[in-house]
Amino acid sequence: MSRRHDQDNFQVLRMKTLATASLTNGAFELVDDVRGKDEGPAPHVHRQSDEAFYVIEGFLQIHEG
Repeated sequence: MSRRHDQDNFQVLRMKTLATASLTNGAFELVDDVRGKDEGPAPHVHRQSDEAFYVIEGFLQIHEG
Protein backbone atom coordinates (compact mmCIF):
# COMPACT_ATOMS: atom_id res chain seq x y z
CA MET A 1 0.00 0.00 0.00
CA SER A 2 1.40 3.41 -0.93
CA ARG A 3 0.28 6.68 0.60
CA ARG A 4 0.94 10.19 -0.62
CA HIS A 5 -0.31 13.19 1.30
CA ASP A 6 0.47 16.86 1.79
CA GLN A 7 1.53 18.15 5.20
CA ASP A 8 0.49 21.55 6.58
CA ASN A 9 3.79 22.96 5.33
CA PHE A 10 3.04 21.73 1.79
CA GLN A 11 5.91 19.28 1.72
CA VAL A 12 4.99 16.05 -0.07
CA LEU A 13 5.97 12.72 1.50
CA ARG A 14 6.23 9.43 -0.35
CA MET A 15 5.56 6.55 2.01
CA LYS A 16 5.16 2.82 1.39
CA THR A 17 3.73 0.65 4.17
CA LEU A 18 5.77 -2.56 4.43
CA ALA A 19 4.03 -4.07 7.47
CA THR A 20 0.83 -2.87 9.11
CA ALA A 21 0.09 -3.02 12.82
CA SER A 22 -2.59 -5.64 12.08
CA LEU A 23 -0.01 -7.88 10.35
CA THR A 24 2.35 -7.64 13.37
CA ASN A 25 -0.38 -8.15 15.99
CA GLY A 26 0.00 -4.53 17.05
CA ALA A 27 3.72 -4.85 17.77
CA PHE A 28 4.80 -2.25 15.18
CA GLU A 29 4.19 -0.72 11.79
CA LEU A 30 7.01 -0.54 9.24
CA VAL A 31 7.06 2.24 6.64
CA ASP A 32 9.57 3.01 3.88
CA ASP A 33 9.75 6.80 3.66
CA VAL A 34 11.98 8.56 1.12
CA ARG A 35 12.65 12.25 1.66
CA GLY A 36 14.61 14.85 -0.23
CA LYS A 37 16.80 17.58 1.21
CA ASP A 38 14.88 19.81 3.64
CA GLU A 39 11.71 17.69 3.33
CA GLY A 40 9.83 16.39 6.31
CA PRO A 41 6.66 16.70 8.33
CA ALA A 42 5.73 19.60 10.54
CA PRO A 43 6.69 19.06 14.19
CA HIS A 44 4.33 16.52 15.73
CA VAL A 45 3.96 14.06 18.63
CA HIS A 46 2.97 10.38 18.73
CA ARG A 47 1.32 9.86 22.13
CA GLN A 48 0.28 6.23 21.62
CA SER A 49 3.40 4.81 19.98
CA ASP A 50 7.14 5.11 19.60
CA GLU A 51 8.94 6.02 16.40
CA ALA A 52 12.31 4.73 15.16
CA PHE A 53 14.43 5.64 12.14
CA TYR A 54 17.09 3.98 10.03
CA VAL A 55 18.92 6.52 7.87
CA ILE A 56 20.66 5.04 4.83
CA GLU A 57 22.16 8.22 3.42
CA GLY A 58 22.42 11.81 4.66
CA PHE A 59 21.13 12.85 8.06
CA LEU A 60 17.88 13.37 9.93
CA GLN A 61 17.35 16.11 12.49
CA ILE A 62 14.92 15.16 15.28
CA HIS A 63 13.54 17.41 17.99
CA GLU A 64 12.54 15.75 21.27
CA GLY A 65 9.80 17.06 23.49
